[in-house]
Amino acid sequence: FESDSCVRLATRAGLKNVNPVPFDVWTEFGPNARFMILRDSTGREDSGIFVDYRGHRLLSLVDCSNLNGNILPDAVDVLLSAFAGGSTGFPVCWSEQYPQQQIDAMVSQNCAHLANLVVNAAIATRAKVVIPYAGYFSELHPADQEIHRINVKNTPQLISEKVRKMAPDAITWIPDSGSKFDVGMLSAMELVGEAPAAPAHNFDEYLEPI
Repeated sequence: FESDSCVRLATRAGLKNVNPVPFDVWTEFGPNARFMILRDSTGREDSGIFVDYRGHRLLSLVDCSNLNGNILPDAVDVLLSAFAGGSTGFPVCWSEQYPQQQIDAMVSQNCAHLANLVVNAAIATRAKVVIPYAGYFSELHPADQEIHRINVKNTPQLISEKVRKMAPDAITWIPDSGSKFDVGMLSAMELVGEAPAAPAHNFDEYLEPI
């Protein structure tokens, strides 16, 4: 964190030992580990994290549209990225403001923009591995069927294909439930092209208490 407001929120949530750190400065947290917080230049209070552990470098730009003004580390082992889009509810919940044709066009444009962000970051960082990390959600409750239909999202497979085409030196790895990634075994990683089986959803388990 850098801002006092973030520290107050964390403390109010019951977190202990909350320590503010500045942006763009390495913070040591062990004899062989350090991290750096990078600001999202869109000004939306988001940030990314750059971790260095024993020489293995990981960059997470999840939720960032313009991390560090697009001045990124030029050698990254693992790049964690968002991929799906569609988490804000815009524009699919604005049907009273936009005609359906315009909503569909904006959804398509947003998906393409997010995919390009990932590809460009993979190229800029010369990432060895790109992991489509954030976006494994779906509006599957029966009440949300129309939102689910309209709110088209990128798949991790689509992102993997685009990265493989535009940044052929990078490997993509799609996480599955219970799977593990060993940064020390980068040469053994291969593209995972199959989506995991769809989970069963017990809506009543969550709706009954509400």
